Amino acid sequence: FVALFSNTRYVMISFVIITFQILIANQNKLTGVLRYSWVIFIVGIGTYFGLQFVGYDLLSWFEQRLFREGSITETTRYAAIINFIHFFPDNYLLGNGSIMHPDIVAASKAFYSSHIHVGYLSHLVAYGIVGCAFLYGFWFLLARRLYMTAKLTNFWGSFFALTVFLIAFATFSQSSIFYYGLLYALIFDKYFYDEYKINQ
Repeated sequence: FVALFSNTRYVMISFVIITFQILIANQNKLTGVLRYSWVIFIVGIGTYFGLQFVGYDLLSWFEQRLFREGSITETTRYAAIINFIHFFPDNYLLGNGSIMHPDIVAASKAFYSSHIHVGYLSHLVAYGIVGCAFLYGFWFLLARRLYMTAKLTNFWGSFFALTVFLIAFATFSQSSIFYYGLLYALIFDKYFYDEYKINQ
C-alpha cells in the first residue's frame, strides 16, 4: 500500500525488486519461487480489494499516474534521451561541469522539465566519461562488495538497497549515497561480514 500510494513509479518498481530477495535468499529455489508467487498474489489481491473498499478508482490512477503523459514522446525520460544526444558529444570527455547548465535547462523546459531527467545521462553530460568512470566505477566496486558479503552471509538486504538506488537513479539526478537507508545498508553489511569472519 505504501509503495502504491506513494504515486512514485520508482518506489513501486523498487518494491517488486526488493521482494526478489525471497527467491535469492532461499536455498531451495522452488520454495523461493512458490513463496514469491504467494507474496505477489496476496499483495495483489489485498491491494485490489483494499482499494475497492475505500472507493479508490484504480483505473483512473492507472491512466492518470502511471501513464499520465499519454505518449512516450511526452515523457521527461524521452526528453532526457533527446537532450543527451544533443549535448553529450560537445564535451563527451570531461562534460560541461553542471547538471543544471543554462543551455540544458532551456532545452529541457520545452519538455516541462528542468534538466536531463535520467541520472546516468545527466551525469555523463555534466561530468563526461572521465568523471563518470570514477562515479560509476565506485558504485560497481561497492555493489560487488555487497554482493560478495551477501553470498557469504545470505543477508541480501544491503545489496538490494544499493540495487534499488542504482535503478532509481535512472529516474532522478541525485547521485549522493548519503541517505539513511543506504547508510544503514552499509552498517548492516559491515556487521554481517564481521560476524561471518568471527565465526570462521
